[in-house]
This record gives sequence, C-alpha cells and structure tokens, in this order.
Amino acid sequence: MSLNKMTYIALIDDLPEIRESFTSHFLGTENDNFNKCLIASPSIEEFLKAVKNWQPIKYLFLDIDLPGKSGLEGIEEIKEKLPETEVIMYTMFEDKSKLMMAFNLGASGYILKDTTMQDVQTYIGTLDDGGAALSPKMAKYMIAFIASTSKSTVLNLNPRETQVLKFLAEGWSYKMIAMKLKITEDGVGHYIRRIYKALNVHSKGEAIKIFYDNFGNEK
Repeated sequence: MSLNKMTYIALIDDLPEIRESFTSHFLGTENDNFNKCLIASPSIEEFLKAVKNWQPIKYLFLDIDLPGKSGLEGIEEIKEKLPETEVIMYTMFEDKSKLMMAFNLGASGYILKDTTMQDVQTYIGTLDDGGAALSPKMAKYMIAFIASTSKSTVLNLNPRETQVLKFLAEGWSYKMIAMKLKITEDGVGHYIRRIYKALNVHSKGEAIKIFYDNFGNEK
C-alpha cells in the first residue's frame, strides 16, 4: 500500500461502539496508516442516503445483522451505486452458507468482529495487494467447503490460470503469487484479467465462488 495516498473506507454497523472504534482508529492524515473512515452508518438505508457517487470509498465494511435491510440483502444495491467499492463483510456470524452467499453476491472479504483494528488495517493492505480479506476461521471454512455436486460451470482455464485462481481463492496477494510463480505482479494481474474474462465475472468474489463450486471438495 502506498504510504502517500489516502485510502477511504466506510462502515455500516448498528452498534455505536463499533462505529466509534472505526472512526477513532482511522483518523486520516493524523494516522500513519493513511486509511480514513469517510462514513460510518447504522443501516444500509442511512448509508445510501449519505453516500455520494463521487465519494472515493475503496472498501466498505458491512455488518450482516442490521436493522431494516440485512447486509447480504444490501450488497447488490450498494454495488450498483458504488461499482468500484469493494465490500467486506464484518460480522459475528461464523456461517459457511453466509460466507459463500456473500462472495456469490460480490463481496471481497469476510472478517469476524473479534478482529482487532490493527488487523483490519492489515487486511486493507492485503486487499490493496490484490488478496482477499478472510479471518482465519473463515479461510478454513473456504478451504474445507464442499461445493454442490452439480458443476454447471465449465472452467475454460489453462493449468497456470487455474493455479493462479487457486492461490487467489486461498487469499494470497499478488505479491505472494508473483514470488511463488517467479513472475512479476503485473504478470499476476494479467493472468487474473484473463481468468475474469474466461469465467465471465467482474470481481474476486465471483471468481472465488466459481473456484469453490468446482474444486471445493478437492484437496
């Protein structure tokens, strides 16, 4: 993550103490992590009223259990209004079905609320490097997930592209993949763009969901 460029984040959570924790930790230029919490709203409805299309929100941390529309119900509406914003679920639910549903709807991460603010900051760096933000427990669920026996999606990927997709699904950053495969980070990005095109998807979440639908029961 660049040390001279501000990354704007936002939070939707109905608990005042959670909102206060985010806003107090991510203070912007007074905080040496250069992440700033631009909006902290108690509901999706209030967030959508407050946010403007031009606001440069890169990552939105979204609770699931909310008053009114739930976090999972609101992902698509949020992505429609802010297509460049990546959504990271921020929740108490250690639920495999909610995990997979969130990624299927386009989320880029799933973090449990026992995560410290310092670790949230680390996850932002992982996202900036092209990785996925997953709490360790949820990463284990992802790896262990047994997909449906119906494999309606035919992957049109070559072996190297499949390998890159596997690393991406396991939460590896572009830098880690590049070091493993002895290629540049730009080369990793090239492979991932080809993967998105082959799978006809537009987000890491969609690509990861397809991977686990097809290979989730393989070691």
